[in-house]
Amino acid sequence: MCSEMFQLIIEPEIPNLNFDLVARFGAHTDLIKDLNNGILDLVITPNKQNEKRSLVEYLPFSKERIVLIAGNKTNTDDIQSLINANQFDELEEELLKNVWYSSSNEMEHFRRFWFENFNKKPAFKPNYILPNITSIIRCLNNGKGLALVPDFLCQEEIRRNEIELVWNGKVKTENTLYFASRTDLKYKTELDIIQNIFKSKMKSMS
Repeated sequence: MCSEMFQLIIEPEIPNLNFDLVARFGAHTDLIKDLNNGILDLVITPNKQNEKRSLVEYLPFSKERIVLIAGNKTNTDDIQSLINANQFDELEEELLKNVWYSSSNEMEHFRRFWFENFNKKPAFKPNYILPNITSIIRCLNNGKGLALVPDFLCQEEIRRNEIELVWNGKVKTENTLYFASRTDLKYKTELDIIQNIFKSKMKSMS
């Protein structure tokens, strides 16, 4: 899984687990390859791969929505006015005036959100490309700048008014999250526990 999801959902539950756990982070394609090779037992992924003769099955369990957020010291008045007026060409120009954050593992979501809402690829690169989304949110806490991130990863900071939810997009940019596991499970009981933790916490965040 991605490190942000681990920190938010699994890390607080580790002291309560009665079995060993080895967590790994990396590109989804690499993790699925290790799953196919029997090195991993479970992968949390938004990417469903349809491979013939694969021993991997995918079970959808939740969705993540990509949203536009800002540090709470960012002046978003003009942005909000243009969103409310449905002036999306002008909105794109206004957004380009800001400092942008992204992460190397979220650039695909960044480009997809932009294309689905402005019908074009983004004509710029973020100013700061950080290791992960947690770093982005920490940099935006009580600061300035914009970022596109999965909604469930920033809910607590929005609730505490450390960052601002600016826009959900005129088009929903959503990803289905899957449990990817082998059909010849070795540790079904343990994996059921992990999956139930994910289902419970993601449901409470929706």
